[in-house]
Amino acid sequence: MRRAVSSSAAASLCSFPRRPPSTPAWIAVAWLEGDGAEEVQERRADPTLRKCAATWLAARDLKPRTRSECRTLLDSHILPTLGDVRLSRLTTAQVRAWHASLAPDKPTRRAHAYSLLKSVMGTAVEDEHVASNPCWIGKAGTARTRHQPRPATLPELQVIVEAMPPRYRAMVLLAACVLRFFKQIDATVPRSLAVHVVLDNLSAHKAPEITKWLAHKDRRRWHLHFTPTSSSWTNLIERWFKELTDRRLRRGVFTSVRDLQDAIKLWAAHWNDDPKPFIWKATADDIIEKVRRGRATLTQQTNTKTDH
Repeated sequence: MRRAVSSSAAASLCSFPRRPPSTPAWIAVAWLEGDGAEEVQERRADPTLRKCAATWLAARDLKPRTRSECRTLLDSHILPTLGDVRLSRLTTAQVRAWHASLAPDKPTRRAHAYSLLKSVMGTAVEDEHVASNPCWIGKAGTARTRHQPRPATLPELQVIVEAMPPRYRAMVLLAACVLRFFKQIDATVPRSLAVHVVLDNLSAHKAPEITKWLAHKDRRRWHLHFTPTSSSWTNLIERWFKELTDRRLRRGVFTSVRDLQDAIKLWAAHWNDDPKPFIWKATADDIIEKVRRGRATLTQQTNTKTDH
């Protein structure tokens, strides 16, 4: 014989108890089945900066030294402050405050740490963890030197040149600034000789310091010669080396570098005894006609290749 069950009793049998049991397992299951599922999914899609940085570093093909440097920057400068912040909650204001807290007496270190953080967040944007990169501090990734370098004085430059191998001495002199180079020439050439300098049409010699130095009465022996506009002075140098190669070096036999140097110096000395200037003999009409012939030949070759 069946007993009738009231509606209130049926409702009590089918519903959960008002107070959950005190067992932790039940609480965890109920949380995961309720609002906790959304929070777990949100945390998976929105990792912390620490986790994102670890993924970024593991995915990079870096040299051991570079990887060690990145690891040091993360552990020492970035993660202690921002490591536990979730990517979606990292704001530009937080990045700016973090950057301001870094040691101001180490600009290079600050710049490298900021650049690393910006790179990590850039990857997070590509992986769609965040919509935009919060690292927007202008020039924060550039280290500013605190001290202006002082150019070497002539005695210091002389010491540097003498310490270099012979094959690099001329290169060191040319690498110095124009004014230092001019001063070196002025101190080396005897006072009884004039100084003739061939320059191209760049503006390095027009700097105020150089023009003031050349305008001094002690530099009246200096004479500047400029190559024509749109021409390269290196062409003249290359032409002189062609003479050196054809007349002295091509058929020469040299058993050592010293023999080669002596041969070049001797030939240059003979050339200076009776120098012959290089004179441009081609007329404007000849040059234009040569350009026309070259253009016609190029056009003909192009049309031949494109005809089918």
